[in-house]
Amino acid sequence: MRKVDFFLAGNLKSGTTTFYGLPKQHPEIYVPDYKEPKFFCTDFHKESDEYHGKQVNYPIRTLDKYHQLYEDAKEGQILGDCSPHYTYSKEAAKNIYEYNSEAKIIIFLREPVSFLRSLHFDSLHALNETEEDFLKALELEKMRKKGKQIPEKISTPSYLYYSEWVKYKEQIKRYVDLFRNDKVKIVFLKQIIQDQERVYKEILEFLEVEDKDFSPDFGVKKNQSKTLRFGGLFNRLKHSFVWDIIRKLVPVKFYSLLNSFFEKFFFKKAKKPELSKDAGIKLKKNLLDEVKELNSYLNSKQLIDFNLVSFWGYDEV
Repeated sequence: MRKVDFFLAGNLKSGTTTFYGLPKQHPEIYVPDYKEPKFFCTDFHKESDEYHGKQVNYPIRTLDKYHQLYEDAKEGQILGDCSPHYTYSKEAAKNIYEYNSEAKIIIFLREPVSFLRSLHFDSLHALNETEEDFLKALELEKMRKKGKQIPEKISTPSYLYYSEWVKYKEQIKRYVDLFRNDKVKIVFLKQIIQDQERVYKEILEFLEVEDKDFSPDFGVKKNQSKTLRFGGLFNRLKHSFVWDIIRKLVPVKFYSLLNSFFEKFFFKKAKKPELSKDAGIKLKKNLLDEVKELNSYLNSKQLIDFNLVSFWGYDEV
């Protein structure tokens, strides 16, 4: 089986769903219907198994099962994997490099405060979070790192370590240190919002497809904020017993259909609660040094050629 060529490695809530759907339409690119296999997040596999006492999450654990996702790819197509958790994972970069040292890595970034708000809101309605107040949830991190106040149904406890999610420099550095600079591309959600077609063209050039003028349907699904309905039923279905049955009886090729069903049946669009201007400024001030370091790093590695501090509005705090 030929190896996967490129990885939409992250980050969550930053445009990966859009750019899972757009390249997927290109005739020279194959991305499996099963989005987010998370195969290379071995640290999360171990953490989840330890927390639950057995394997409950991350059904794609063997290389054979992973490659089954690509059985329908045509000869000559470039193979891609869209798993936004690969950026946050501390082991994924090394695992991907050992799997394919020539792979291309695409990392999507979103302004940190906006990202954290979206992450919290989605976690809350997927039963991975129990604290409804965004600011209070951020404050719980120290206790949660000690194993306290962790929701029963969370897949992986470290998903609740919000401050760790926005250590963008550390996350990107793991990939840059292993892969050459020209193998890593950084894309910002704000750039997608400003000019989605230009970003798409740049990604096609990065992937070196022959038909760089291919025009997809730009109306593909975007990852919008959602709220949960039928919460009691969803809570029961998140039981490990249910997923044990699914893993044993459902072939890998049908995992995507299950994901689609769960998403359409249990979730509906919703608007995130507003964050006060003062709270937003305070959070940005706390993250200012991190953003400055990221800006210096990305420019020094020639991964960007502009002032990220200004681009994200951190020069105004």
